[in-house]
Amino acid sequence: MILFPKVLDETNYVMWKRSMLISLSAKNKLGFIKGTVITPNEKDPKYFLWQHCNAMIFKNDSLKVIFLIIIKLNDPLLN
Repeated sequence: MILFPKVLDETNYVMWKRSMLISLSAKNKLGFIKGTVITPNEKDPKYFLWQHCNAMIFKNDSLKVIFLIIIKLNDPLLN
């Protein structure tokens, strides 16, 4: 599934961002980006589910940082 068929650049940021936010929201993953989904304790039965969902969005910490910078860049609604 292709969320946005073009390479992200300064001419299509708004469309790209909208596509990403809609997609993440539809998959109940937007809270991971905004930081509203709290990491459960490792002994909590929900921890495995949280870990799975978090890994689907962020393959590694550097990707998470890049994504947060791009999404939050100059956006007071997400800060």
